[in-house]
Amino acid sequence: MKKNTTEDKTMLQEFLTSPKALARLQHLPLQQRIQFVQTGISKVQLTAVKKILHFDYDLLSRLLLITNRSLHLKKEHDLFSTSVSDRIMAVLELYSFGYEVMGGYADFHEWMKQPSEKLLAQCPLDLITTHPGLLAVRNALTDIQFGHP
Repeated sequence: MKKNTTEDKTMLQEFLTSPKALARLQHLPLQQRIQFVQTGISKVQLTAVKKILHFDYDLLSRLLLITNRSLHLKKEHDLFSTSVSDRIMAVLELYSFGYEVMGGYADFHEWMKQPSEKLLAQCPLDLITTHPGLLAVRNALTDIQFGHP
């Protein structure tokens, strides 16, 4: 079984205290973000993500490609698999980037719920359930960042 060290748990937890803290996640060195995924993200950490991002378990299960039941059956300190931890990190990195691009979390959360012409008139939140959709949302944010319509 993977071991989520106290140092890894504490360091990741620092980014899960508020949207402002989460915005700094994307600036962590790549190796550290990879380490979080490889050691596994815990149910406690996912619960913090759920709270910060204002997600419910139904949305989380869609984004993480696991059943709602699996989410509920996980115990507090159980670790998610590498593939689920990778999906969690991908969503966290997207939100971290989005907070920076939009200048705050409220505007970004609203943008994620609005259909976008750049995204085939779909809501970004609906698209990030797949890897290509997540990349398209990231590209749309990059366009916004650099002032491209």
